[in-house]
Amino acid sequence: MYADAIHPNPEVARRLEHLYVMRRADMDLRLGADTPYGILLEKLGNPHLKLPPVVHVAGTNGKGSTIAFLRAILEAAGYKAHVYTSPHLLRFNERVRLAGNLITDEHFIELYDRVLKINAGAPATFFEFTTALSFLAFAETPADIVLLEVGMGGRLDCTNVIMEPAVTVITKISYDHTQWLGDTLPLIATEKAGIMKPGTPCIIGPQMDMDAVLPVFEQYAKHAGAPLTVAGRDFPLNMDVTPNLEGTYQMENAVTSAAAAAVLKDRGFPALGAKYVNEGLMHADWPGRMERIATGPAAASLPEGWELWFDGAHNDSGAMALADQLRHWKQQDPGKSIHLIAGMSAHKEPKEFFGAVAGAYDTLTLVDLPTGQQPQTGAMLKDRAGLTGDVRLAPDVAAAIAALPRDPAARAVAAGSLYLYQTLFSS
Repeated sequence: MYADAIHPNPEVARRLEHLYVMRRADMDLRLGADTPYGILLEKLGNPHLKLPPVVHVAGTNGKGSTIAFLRAILEAAGYKAHVYTSPHLLRFNERVRLAGNLITDEHFIELYDRVLKINAGAPATFFEFTTALSFLAFAETPADIVLLEVGMGGRLDCTNVIMEPAVTVITKISYDHTQWLGDTLPLIATEKAGIMKPGTPCIIGPQMDMDAVLPVFEQYAKHAGAPLTVAGRDFPLNMDVTPNLEGTYQMENAVTSAAAAAVLKDRGFPALGAKYVNEGLMHADWPGRMERIATGPAAASLPEGWELWFDGAHNDSGAMALADQLRHWKQQDPGKSIHLIAGMSAHKEPKEFFGAVAGAYDTLTLVDLPTGQQPQTGAMLKDRAGLTGDVRLAPDVAAAIAALPRDPAARAVAAGSLYLYQTLFSS
């Protein structure tokens, strides 16, 4: 069974297993009405045209955190939000939130069976099917707003059939999916900018290289007639509160979400004042992003006085943000060692990741990643990354912790892949 299809409900697991083998041989990335995806939406009654106002969010890093902050802000103000994000950490249900609640197993099964029947065996990809299913759920369940995360890129993504969103947001972009999006930041920025729409305000979050991407965004916005707000230039980066999500980089995502809330306030959501923005930022929750882990076999293996943290960083900009946090901890508490434990899928670029975090930890242990699209052992990762020197190997995070020096106080930080998160809770 595919790792992502594992689910405690066997009826859900059986359907997910079918979803994960869905594909179209031609990989037609067009979004027109005459494509298999467009035809499926038409058969479903075009649910994407019957949604509440939509906030459409693209980017390489920070999409999920920005949406988590914005959802918390909206809910603090009394609004009900539908949310579509990917990937999930432990259960598929995390991808679809209906008016504040994760989709139930029963509702997912009912929608899956309807979409499967209506599709009638036509070719479809996993993301096309699940996006269509989510649009159907959102159209049939009352809510005030939809927070919609792009799966990959933007211009040709399945979510980019929303022609009149209330706001678009582009978070930090970096090098990921380069075989599809291009191998330079301007090329990738062009794909992300494809979610901009005429007359729809677009929020640009802080970038790893603003000089490289901002001209692309400004040119695209001018062509599309989309008013542009750049966080840090047009919207201040200083905040009145400390965001609930740990990590120095989360301040950037918090500011991006606050900028989006300010635009929404003038576009049909008058309750989104400073009070609820601050309340939302202080109570947002987004697992797997600089999260302290207190349960599961890996946490149970911790020596007294130690902490276990997990961060989903897996590319260069994510690694830079992780390194900033590790250095911040080191400066804040120099007596507490930092032990980085990394596992990574084989299709990722490890040299950039480890180059970014170099010098920000006391020890490095590479662990096997047995799940995911392209599993990889720690030994393979070491070879592909070209790492030399004192690099430890272990089968999993718990074993890695058990072999570390018994410092009186330390932080063990697992990172490199969201798939690694699942292993923290399995023995």
